[in-house]
Amino acid sequence: MMTMLFLSALLVILYTGMATWRRRKLPESVSAMVYELPQKWQWVWTAWLALVTALMAPALTEAMPSAWYSITSHACIICLAMTAAMPLIPGSHNTAHYGLGIAAGVLSQVCVAIMCSWWLLLWLLFVAVVFYTVFAKKGTIFDGKGVFVMEAVCWMSLMGCLFGELI
Repeated sequence: MMTMLFLSALLVILYTGMATWRRRKLPESVSAMVYELPQKWQWVWTAWLALVTALMAPALTEAMPSAWYSITSHACIICLAMTAAMPLIPGSHNTAHYGLGIAAGVLSQVCVAIMCSWWLLLWLLFVAVVFYTVFAKKGTIFDGKGVFVMEAVCWMSLMGCLFGELI
């Protein structure tokens, strides 16, 4: 299970790194990274998020303290999988995609709160980025990247919590 979680984390880091390197700036969101691929290859983003979710799912389900709480982890996994199945479509409203992504993020943090709420302190990083961006005299790399930063904090707190629970 630890190997699957490690592979999930590695896939996230590699794809995000590739998208950042290709554009030479942070993506606006994880979903926006689909546009780093040529149109005929954008299905790879769907497969990537589905694989990341499938590799993380056993660890998340196992780490929950009881069957009652595992409902939250299952809902998070389902929301992530459905987000993967509905990638962004240019010129469309993408409401379902955004709603499922937000639900997955919130549910992931509920899982973190259930397993080890100390990991929620990582949200102080987001607060620091917000203050840095607001009070910077000139533009920063975080301008317009708030969604990505929030997704990154959700992911870091969840991964930290899961690795901590499984070790």
